Amino acid sequence: MRPIKLGFDKIDKFLYRLGLWGIFVMMLLITLDAAGRYFLRDPIDGAFEFVQDYLMVAVVFLSMSYTYKTDSHIRLELFARKFPERLKRVFFYINNLLPLVFFFIIAREGWVKTWEAWVGNEFTIGVVSWPTYLSYIWIPVGVGILVLRIGFTVAEQVIMDIDCLRQGVNSQDEGRGSS
Repeated sequence: MRPIKLGFDKIDKFLYRLGLWGIFVMMLLITLDAAGRYFLRDPIDGAFEFVQDYLMVAVVFLSMSYTYKTDSHIRLELFARKFPERLKRVFFYINNLLPLVFFFIIAREGWVKTWEAWVGNEFTIGVVSWPTYLSYIWIPVGVGILVLRIGFTVAEQVIMDIDCLRQGVNSQDEGRGSS
């Protein structure tokens, strides 16, 4: 499992850094567009659409798996600490398997939409025409990696739980299987 985990970590870091570059390009493009608009009376054509339809989509979806891995997502744990260990384990599986199915559907539909835009040679309508598949592609890539990450986390926990059952050890003593 260790090589798989290291592979996921490298992919996560790469996509996260790509998202960070997207934020930098957004900042630069918006600043130059505003400066051109107010000082030169000549904004950058298509800057708003490019930021809205391409960069923001990439930034959000490329960082999803890294956010899950680093446990930086929003979580409600008000009563969870008081639950018995078995109930915590049940909630762990529910809280991971339901999003796994949900995000799998999103990744699949994102791929279908990307493929249709690619095959249909779709472009945006506006001052600058951009190919729409370049906007859609970030959804199946980012969410697909998230699905693999959640699946890996669940599989890792299943293995830990099976080992604990074989050894008769409580998995609370061994730690959780989050990556």
